[in-house]
Amino acid sequence: MRPDVAENEGVVFLSDPQLRGAAGERAKELLEQGAIGIMTGTPDAGSFSSALLAEKKMEFWRYPVHLNETQCRVLAEKNNFSQVLRYHSPNFASPRRITIK
Repeated sequence: MRPDVAENEGVVFLSDPQLRGAAGERAKELLEQGAIGIMTGTPDAGSFSSALLAEKKMEFWRYPVHLNETQCRVLAEKNNFSQVLRYHSPNFASPRRITIK
C-alpha cells in the first residue's frame, strides 16, 4: 500500500492510527481541503485521532482486518454492508477504485 495518492483524488491511507508526526500533518492538510477521516484502529486517549473523533472530523469504523475467506463471508452475511472490501491476503481480489457513498 502506498501511503498517499494523487492530490484531490481517491482514498489516502495513513498508516499511523494515532496520527502522530508526518501522518498527522498530512491528515491536517487533507481535512483542511475537505476530506473525511475514517479510523479503523483503536484511538489512544489524548491522541490526535481521538481529538478528531471528538470533534466529529473523523468517523470510527471498527472492523476485523485479519479474516480468512470463510470469516469474511460470514461477517458480510451477518451485516448489511453496501460493499465488502477484501484485502490483506493474496487470495482476495478487490477493485482498484472504490466509490464511497
